Amino acid sequence: MNEEHPISPDDSNEEAFRISRLISGYLNDELSETEHDELDNWVNANMANQRLFEELTDKNNIDKWLHWKKKLRVEEALERVRSKIDKTPAKRISYIKLLLPYISVAAMLALIISTIIFLRIDHQEKNISVVAHDIAPGKDKATLTLANGKKIKLDSIKSGDITKEGISTITKDDSGKITYRVSGNAAQEISYNVLSTPNGGQFQLTLADGSKVWLNAASSLRYPSSFSGDKRKVELTGEGYFEIAKDASHPFVITAAGTTTEVLGTHFNINAYSDESSVSITLLEGSVRVNNNLVIKPGEQAQVDGRGDILKMAADGKTVTAWKDGEFVFKNTPLKEVMLQVARWYDATISYQDNVSQHFNTTIPREVPVSKLLHLLEATGSVHFSVDNKKITVLK
Repeated sequence: MNEEHPISPDDSNEEAFRISRLISGYLNDELSETEHDELDNWVNANMANQRLFEELTDKNNIDKWLHWKKKLRVEEALERVRSKIDKTPAKRISYIKLLLPYISVAAMLALIISTIIFLRIDHQEKNISVVAHDIAPGKDKATLTLANGKKIKLDSIKSGDITKEGISTITKDDSGKITYRVSGNAAQEISYNVLSTPNGGQFQLTLADGSKVWLNAASSLRYPSSFSGDKRKVELTGEGYFEIAKDASHPFVITAAGTTTEVLGTHFNINAYSDESSVSITLLEGSVRVNNNLVIKPGEQAQVDGRGDILKMAADGKTVTAWKDGEFVFKNTPLKEVMLQVARWYDATISYQDNVSQHFNTTIPREVPVSKLLHLLEATGSVHFSVDNKKITVLK
């Protein structure tokens, strides 16, 4: 092919070249606010993009690539790239060669490496290692307190039957969650258990009536080992997602921070952390009644402030419950709200050296170490972080 008349790149190449330029601009601190947003959206589209961005902006990698460039001529580097790309049309290499004289070293590195990634489309997940001074993500971890006061660390025991409480047998299954299985007649005396998660923990259980509960970090649920009476009552602190087994004759009632939520059979989320400004009840299915007064429908949220005043509004249930599905989902979320979630999940303390008013729109897996999450937030260019043991400092 005559390199003086290169064929125009196809859509996949155009995207690779565009993202390469944005990454180069990020490295050289030359991006506009609009370009920052464009790069942020691309980075958060999937894990492959996140890994690529982290690799290209890692200082150690950049130092290695610069050292490599000093030892090799551009033609030799391109030959190495060409040997790694399977069945790459000649037009793609010639287009890169035409661009090389006009771009910076950082842009050339970004272009070559990102083009390899885009053309090979390697979807295999890589294990994410935790670097020194990093903070690992939370995991399934909880303590079960029995009626007699005995405490059982659920993450450190094997699957199988754990113990009996009244007429219920408590079992831990292979997936790690616990289930209450009732056998026999209702007990004369109700025995209460408490399931609690620490910062950096979460857990799932199935109650004696078949209702399922997911507890977020720094949360607890007090509940009977078997239900009796007209209502099924439990008490929540922190945050929980509930899938309530239908039983029209026995309403299910959750008390949380002075707020009561009554249901017959439905799916909903309650956020009742003490450091939040209000208790939020978000409905996904069915209907619930809040404080014996307000009824909300799917796609709605009730917010109850400290004075008991209730506000009803539209809400995205999937965003609210993303935590139970293993994701942080931020939609125009203020930084301080973001960092509240980070503190709980990573068991970290947050301090603010500077006042940052940034809002975030991104989705980040909860399985990544904190350095990767913070790195993605820093991609906006409006905030920076330092990590020292379990302390995260927010900087401009």
